[in-house]
Amino acid sequence: MISILKQDNIYQTERLTIRQLTSYDFDAFHEMQGDPEVMKYVAKKANTEKENRKDLKKVISRYLDEENEFWVWAVVKKESEDFVGTIALIKDKEDNWEIGYRLLRKYWGKGFGSEMVAGLIRLCEEIPEINNLVAYADRRNIASQCVLNKNGFVNLGIKYNDEEDCEDYIYSVSTT
Repeated sequence: MISILKQDNIYQTERLTIRQLTSYDFDAFHEMQGDPEVMKYVAKKANTEKENRKDLKKVISRYLDEENEFWVWAVVKKESEDFVGTIALIKDKEDNWEIGYRLLRKYWGKGFGSEMVAGLIRLCEEIPEINNLVAYADRRNIASQCVLNKNGFVNLGIKYNDEEDCEDYIYSVSTT
């Protein structure tokens, strides 16, 4: 267990606070996960209200699990606490620490994705157990590729994603 990941407020950037999700985030969480454009390269479909309630409850319950290796946090604006999106740090099937992120569509193109990813990289540089991060981006998702490239991730090639039936670019960045 990496104790720093259990804090209520995980890290801050110039404009953002990254904190644990709460049930009060549901409306914005549902707006994001229920948006077909947001979910286009993730699940290929928007989630229903029922699916999102179940998903949020599951994510929140993991904060108390001592063996948790599936962290998803809320990203909110510092000044207003407006929900911007989510960012995740997950131990994947290959035992890599993988990052993922989603933004409400109204926050696309404003630099929030790059800012929150840069902050997560800085956080991981302080965690001795994490010396590398990976990310997967659907080949069609140019915006995510730009965020990863801007933050120093190196494109390692293409991997077929069976779960989502697409080709993903695999990215990696060192945190040491």
